[in-house]
Amino acid sequence: MKWLCVVSMLSGLALSPAFAQETPITQGIHAQQRDAFVSNLMKQMTLEEKIGQLRLISVGPDNPKEAIREGIRKGQIGAIFNTVTRPDIRVMQDQAMQLSRLKIPLFFAYDVVHGQRTVFPISLGLAA
Repeated sequence: MKWLCVVSMLSGLALSPAFAQETPITQGIHAQQRDAFVSNLMKQMTLEEKIGQLRLISVGPDNPKEAIREGIRKGQIGAIFNTVTRPDIRVMQDQAMQLSRLKIPLFFAYDVVHGQRTVFPISLGLAA
């Protein structure tokens, strides 16, 4: 019985490439449609909005929420840094999707080289 199980597993592994798909399945929109969408979006954006997409704002006591909300509405902020709580992130993302002209979602980042809530540091921290 053990031998039959081992032979079955080995033959299954040996034949697995035969069942691979010849053409990859594309998910979502195709590359040409995506490129056209991005080109159209870039044409619609003002210079201020393009610069805003490169702007990373650190949220804290030195940046009042009203100023951040206004920056999001005007498209002057493309990313938020050091916001950890989900409720805060949800509010800012909703503002970007409802109040901004082009409805471009925000990018969120947090500096966690130390591992944030883990016991051990992440690989990048160990490599440094």
